[in-house]
Amino acid sequence: GMDAPSFRQNIVNFFAKQLHFDPSDKDAVELPDFSEGAAVISGILRGIQIFLGASGAMTMAVGALGVANIMFLSVTERTREIGVRLAIGATQKSILSQFILEGFILVA
Repeated sequence: GMDAPSFRQNIVNFFAKQLHFDPSDKDAVELPDFSEGAAVISGILRGIQIFLGASGAMTMAVGALGVANIMFLSVTERTREIGVRLAIGATQKSILSQFILEGFILVA
């Protein structure tokens, strides 16, 4: 790739050769420079990306907190059921996997 200033100078040199003028004459050819505007737009877009990323992260955190709260409430309300299941031989792993599965179903 070629950087913008050297590309710009190549264009001026090309036209200077074709149209027979001095390439160092700044008034002979006026080429607009959009590099500053592009930098400003790039900065604005970067700011928008950061804002949207932060908004998404906060939304996910609030959603995760809501799911955790619902699952906590589910476990507290079903303490007797958990006790009965343990008494008849269910393993802690099977009970835990049931609640995790319910959490996934709730989220999906």
